[in-house]
Amino acid sequence: MKNHINQMVNQLLENSGWKPRPSDIAWTQQHLAMIKDGGMWAIPMSKSIYRVDHTKRQLELIEGDALEMHDMVTKCCAQLNPPYAVTIAPERRQNLRNN
Repeated sequence: MKNHINQMVNQLLENSGWKPRPSDIAWTQQHLAMIKDGGMWAIPMSKSIYRVDHTKRQLELIEGDALEMHDMVTKCCAQLNPPYAVTIAPERRQNLRNN
């Protein structure tokens, strides 16, 4: 089941036409630099919260279920220098919705 959900999420992200602008990438890089390791990044418009792990260069979605915003965060973080991986906490995977 876990692999099926991951495949579904990856397919939806690949099919999205949104691409981050250089200004989106720069803003994301600067914003993450202000968050301490283990800190949280809250995105009110999508009611999403990511846990930031600078050591692993990873963000983990721990709250929220909006795939569209997750897609945007994932694409921006992939373009950072160095890139950050964006994952979904196991308990969130079953609640994702595309909006």
